[in-house]
Amino acid sequence: MALPRNMTVGVSSKILQTRCPGAFGVQRSHAVSGRRSFIATPSARLESSEVKVSTNSDTHRVITEATQLVDKGSWHLCNQGEVLAREFRFKTFAATWDFTSDVAAECKVQRHHPEWTNIFTRTHIKWTTHNPKGLSHKDTYMAKFCDEVATKRGELLTAESPGANTTKGSKS
Repeated sequence: MALPRNMTVGVSSKILQTRCPGAFGVQRSHAVSGRRSFIATPSARLESSEVKVSTNSDTHRVITEATQLVDKGSWHLCNQGEVLAREFRFKTFAATWDFTSDVAAECKVQRHHPEWTNIFTRTHIKWTTHNPKGLSHKDTYMAKFCDEVATKRGELLTAESPGANTTKGSKS
């Protein structure tokens, strides 16, 4: 039985317990250095057990693909199930730039663009479909594409360790 389009569907509790990466949280002053930084707050956590799938999208396919991305541990579902978000880290600014250039080229081909920020060796990406609102196959496709390009460009495995020498992909 096919699921009706433009309907919300419950997903695993693992998805519900995730949050958007830090750059998409609230801005707060840093107490020691006086610098501002973006942090995720408890309010950024999902409060709903639903994923909003864009109208005219294959609901089952989008839910399955989004669940696979989140279950891998890097992507997070946020904004009431309308957004896939992730942070990528690289060893150098040049590698980060190459990553964003590769993603931008595919965005042009797919005619689908993310919300993203780039800060030196980090890139924060949010995929969603704005019209009609929700997640679509283009969002899950582009999220998978980002993962592939990140591996190719030497994404750091340990996101919490800026000096990490271990990378995905081929050996250096």
